[in-house]
Amino acid sequence: MDHQSTINNTVSQLSKEEALDLILNNIEDAYTLVDKDFKIIALNKAAIEGIRLHYNKEGSPGIFVLDIVPPDRQAFLKTLFSEVLKGTSHKTETEFILQDGRKIYYENLFVPAFDGAGLIVGIVTRTANITEKKKTETKVQESEERLRFALEATNQGAWDWNMQTDEVVYSSSYKKMYGFTDDDLKNHFSEWHSRLHPDDRKKMQSAITDHTQSTDSYYESTYRLQIKNGSYRWIMARGKLIGKDSEGRPLRMIGTHTDITEIKDAQEKLNTAAERFAYAAKATGQALWEWNPVTGEAYISKSFTEMFGWETDDDHYFEQWHYYIHPGDQKTTVKGYYDTIDNPKAKTWEAEYRFQKADGTYAIVCDTAYILRDEAGKAMKVIGATQDITARKNIEQELHKSNERYDNMVKATNELLWEWDIKTNQIYRFVEGVQSVYGTEDIASVDTQEKWMQRIHPDDRQYVNTILGEVLKGYHQQIFEIEYRFCRDDNSYAFIHGRGILLTDEEGKPVRMIGAEQDVSKRKRLENELLEKELENKKAINQATVDSQEQERGEIGKELHDNVNQVLTTTKLYLELALANEDLVKELIKKSSKNITTVINEIRQLSRSLMDPSLGDLGIVDSINDLIENIKLSPKIHISIEIAEEIENLLNKTHKLTVFRIIQESLNNIIKHAAAKFVTIQISHQNGMAELIVADDGKGFFQDSIKKGAGLKNITNRVYLINGTFSIDTTPGKGCRIKISFPIK
Repeated sequence: MDHQSTINNTVSQLSKEEALDLILNNIEDAYTLVDKDFKIIALNKAAIEGIRLHYNKEGSPGIFVLDIVPPDRQAFLKTLFSEVLKGTSHKTETEFILQDGRKIYYENLFVPAFDGAGLIVGIVTRTANITEKKKTETKVQESEERLRFALEATNQGAWDWNMQTDEVVYSSSYKKMYGFTDDDLKNHFSEWHSRLHPDDRKKMQSAITDHTQSTDSYYESTYRLQIKNGSYRWIMARGKLIGKDSEGRPLRMIGTHTDITEIKDAQEKLNTAAERFAYAAKATGQALWEWNPVTGEAYISKSFTEMFGWETDDDHYFEQWHYYIHPGDQKTTVKGYYDTIDNPKAKTWEAEYRFQKADGTYAIVCDTAYILRDEAGKAMKVIGATQDITARKNIEQELHKSNERYDNMVKATNELLWEWDIKTNQIYRFVEGVQSVYGTEDIASVDTQEKWMQRIHPDDRQYVNTILGEVLKGYHQQIFEIEYRFCRDDNSYAFIHGRGILLTDEEGKPVRMIGAEQDVSKRKRLENELLEKELENKKAINQATVDSQEQERGEIGKELHDNVNQVLTTTKLYLELALANEDLVKELIKKSSKNITTVINEIRQLSRSLMDPSLGDLGIVDSINDLIENIKLSPKIHISIEIAEEIENLLNKTHKLTVFRIIQESLNNIIKHAAAKFVTIQISHQNGMAELIVADDGKGFFQDSIKKGAGLKNITNRVYLINGTFSIDTTPGKGCRIKISFPIK
């Protein structure tokens, strides 16, 4: 009997239990049967070897499972066994580290053990070595992780489209890229199509059709796709067709999506910036340039030609640049440039100079450059801009002149300029004006409305508050004026006269107030002095009027006493004699009648001198002639008169009365005191001024030695009332000349 026959006879003679043991002991997986008390009933050879290897214990029927495992696993295993005994199966994984550092992985299966009646009598465990499987899974997982990380790092997502069923599988990175979870997207072509931007759907439909009919299996396109939050992202889609059916229809396409929104935005911003930069350079009059000091390469923008008229040669520009600089600026500019380039610490260069244009004129330019250097400080590249600042320089020059004129005007007018920002309550005032007008060195003491108000005289604050309050309620560009008293540093008060204008916004709300103020203390003092003088003059006029009235009364009394009274007394005596002596009656009555006639003429002449002249009826010329005719009754004095014909219509009623009274007063003085034989009266006009001259050949007088009587005072006051001037030219023995001038309309 051969060896194989012997084996066959041996196996066939085994009992059922022996055969089962033989099977279990030749299986790589470890099996164990545990009863309800967690005691091992049976275990195969693989289980015994596993317990010895990993727990360093001998496994055999009759021992408790919990005595084999480490203490930290006993509670977990006890709970698990209890669950299995209730009819629940469990699967776990266990990791063991060998002495050489290798890791062994096991998959553990725990299932209930049923008897013939279907009752649970214990637990069957199976432990399988899954180390190789784990390694394979780990490699696959690592590969998938690397792919996922690579996709996420490049902002990409993968997809797989079954073009026969329209089923699409989206990678986790795809979903994550657009903010979706695993359950958010349907695995269908319609999901992608519904999220296309409306403006891109027609384009993409045509692109898919063209690609499926093309012989090129690869395709690439860009479009906008809606993400979970509703916004759109720019993507670049790349794909490849995988196989076609017998009729040439595509079966499958796989590909990736790359989010290029940032790139698109950057490109758009770059294009916008480039366009904006070009327009800005053109608008600001700039020519851009770049120079490599190492290679000598250069770049000059097209705006250079537009600005200066020269056609540039990039390769030779910096060799020729200094030729176009004005001779007066050339040495300083070129030296400054190359000194800056050679200075390892210098990062920028800037210069202003005159640059020749193609038409031969010079433009004032500002050159600004940034210098890029290596670690040693050597200049590697210079990037700059040349700007034509001729217009700006001209404006600055004009502005400087304007400011200089303005400063001089402010100094000349001695005004304080101010600006009040009503929103911030800050007030700006020129320092010089604060010192000269407010009399304070502390500008901070008036930098707000409240501080300024505290220095206003208490009696003026309410008035100032009222005025400003009304102005703030007003309309745009409302102009106002105000006067108040302001406390200086020496505690004296200055009279301030201010003018201002209110500015409002579009809604009519006040935003700013601008104005100027002057110290008018001197003017106020002069006004007060003038007022006092006017009061004194009025008092003098009143006193002179009283004196004149008293003088006139005295003169009337004297005339009545010396002439009229004496004549009447004589007449009374004549009448008494006539009554006593009948022989003399006729003669005495005749004398009495003559005396009464004399008295009547005296009283008539006296009344005429006191009454207002009939200027309205006769006019100034006839009134003067009438006055002179009465005086001419005396042959002792000769009066001549010269009056311009048009003077009658040039003088008003007040002027005429004043001239008449002055002539009347002058003639009275001449008759009484001058002993003159000839008198000249002249009235003329020229350049809006009337002139009256009364001259005599009398005995004259010393002006300083004679005290002004009521007559001269009367003349002086009358001249004052018509805003005229009064002068006397006289010396003893050479007569007297009175001259009055006054304005007429």
